Order: sequence, then C-alpha cells, then structure tokens
Amino acid sequence: MTDWFCVVDRAPTTTEGQCTLTDGSVVLTLSATRADAVAVADLAGIGIVRYGHLSDPDRAALRRHLAPYRQVDG
Repeated sequence: MTDWFCVVDRAPTTTEGQCTLTDGSVVLTLSATRADAVAVADLAGIGIVRYGHLSDPDRAALRRHLAPYRQVDG
C-alpha cells in the first residue's frame, strides 16, 4: 500500500469547492512520494501531511471529494 502525502494550503483564501480539512487547510494535491510532495511544498504557506496522519473525518472528506474523479477499469 502506498503511503500518500497530501500537499495542503495552510492559509487558503477560499475553501469553496475544495477539500477542506478540519484544521482549515485545503488539500491541493496528493503525491505518492515524499520527495515530490516536498518539491511542490517549497512555497510559503504550503505544507505536507501524510495521509495516514489525517483524522478519520478528514480521510472520509478527502475520499468523498475525490470520488467523482476516480477511474474504474473495465
């Protein structure tokens, strides 16, 4: 199982239509490698959070947000 990393905006100007975590951060993207996440997160106010460290409600919110984009084979 891949250990995913969430690239998050810690001080978003808007959360409308975004996957917002309980701390107010907005998930910008997911990365399968920490190195890629760190490269993207090299901006002020942007951070990374290991998916496994998200609370159960945050994981559920992220799954709901991504559901329309999920591809199903066959």
